[in-house]
Order: sequence, then C-alpha cells, then structure tokens
Amino acid sequence: MDLGFALQVTLMGFTGVVLVLVVLMVVLNVPHYVSKMGEGRKERRPQPQQQAVVSEIPHEHLAAISAAVAMLDGAYRVRTIEVVSNDNWERCRYTDITTP
Repeated sequence: MDLGFALQVTLMGFTGVVLVLVVLMVVLNVPHYVSKMGEGRKERRPQPQQQAVVSEIPHEHLAAISAAVAMLDGAYRVRTIEVVSNDNWERCRYTDITTP
C-alpha cells in the first residue's frame, strides 16, 4: 500500500468523524437554543426582594448551598431554606455507642 494513499484515507476518516461530531453537537444543542429564545419573549416582572431571616444554619452551610445552586445550569436562586428535623439523627447524637 502506498504511504500517500494511506495518509489520504486517514485524513478523510478524521474529517468525516469531525464533521459528524459537529453535526451531532448542533443537533443536540438545538432544543437548548430554542428554549432560550422562548424565555426571552416572556414578560419578566420585578420580584420584591425578601428580607434575610436569621436561622440556626451556619453561614458556611448557606454559602455552600448557594454555591451548589449556582453551579446548576440555569438561573436558579435560593429563596428559602427550611430545616427539617430527623428524629433518628437527633437520637444518634445523644446515644453512646459502646461495644462489649
């Protein structure tokens, strides 16, 4: 087999793969762009700012929760955080675990 022919086949293969991947990328991103266009047409009313409520949640935990929400793909905002107690965890904190 000739080296020039092998290089041509290799380049044509790479070009074909890259083109197929670009087409797939465009096709898979179309719904994202269509949904973004639909969001731009909605009327956005300014929402009133809520006052921060003092809670027993440490500031570090609030910062971590807010950072995790900010990493989501979308425009999400932390409005309220509700602390839900779990009796099992409360009992576990006061239980002395010993092994005989």
